Amino acid sequence: MHRNTLSNLGLVYNAKGEFHKAQEVFEQLYETHKSQETSNWSLKILENLAFACKGNQLFQRALELYRRLLELRGQDSSPTDLMAARLGIGECLRMLGQLQEAQEVLELALEEIEKAYGKGNINTVKALRQTGLAHKAKSDFEKAESLLKR
Repeated sequence: MHRNTLSNLGLVYNAKGEFHKAQEVFEQLYETHKSQETSNWSLKILENLAFACKGNQLFQRALELYRRLLELRGQDSSPTDLMAARLGIGECLRMLGQLQEAQEVLELALEEIEKAYGKGNINTVKALRQTGLAHKAKSDFEKAESLLKR
């Protein structure tokens, strides 16, 4: 099967919540194209693999993949590309119980996303949600409420 067809199949599995199937597809694509790891296509495969692992509740694996993604993308990437990696890192840290680090990563992501997109943008809303949930997990309910109401 052609790599783009296989990638689209993985996206369908992710969208259907069939994360085990999606992970299998993206693992295969990632291993096959690891030598081209910095190409845009391979970076998207890495992001989709991380998402599938997160869906499978393999938070440590997803965290490693999101960190690798952020490292490979570098600071010259678009705010949207960096946002996906940072929000993924923050969510995985929160799910792993590393609440202080999650909060710090998400606060930074929120600041950068708000600066890039403004207050009403869907990307900002996603960052506010994740940051609010990190504060909720630390029992900082007032901060969580203020973020989620913004």
